[in-house]
Amino acid sequence: MAKNNKTKTTGKTIRQDKNISIDEVVENSNYTYGFAMSINDLKTSPEFNSKDFIFQGTQVGGLDIDIFALTGLDLSYDDIERITDQISRRDLIVVALDVEEIELYEVDDSPMHSDTYYEYRCGDYDEFVNKLREWIVKFLDD
Repeated sequence: MAKNNKTKTTGKTIRQDKNISIDEVVENSNYTYGFAMSINDLKTSPEFNSKDFIFQGTQVGGLDIDIFALTGLDLSYDDIERITDQISRRDLIVVALDVEEIELYEVDDSPMHSDTYYEYRCGDYDEFVNKLREWIVKFLDD
């Protein structure tokens, strides 16, 4: 039996089963399919909560926010490439910054058309951004 879950970032109810079709995901999702949500869109979203900052992402599409823009740092393409050559955006958030990653559901319509959707619980927005900024500055200084 499908379990329903209302996410904090989308405010939409999603089914928690393994038989979700890709059409349902497209229809019921705010994912940007490879294009990260802008910081302005994020902060003006009615679901934005600065004390309980949560965003989503997929295994294939990546994070749905631009973590480098989030820092407010003036990073060049070479800076970002230097970081992502050493650590993925997901690992930076989950491993280096110890953000909680929760698997929401998986879509497996056919071979080569599957994906897993995640929610990232960061806690306080300002603290998260400061930790991210500090990690990036330290990495680039080393």
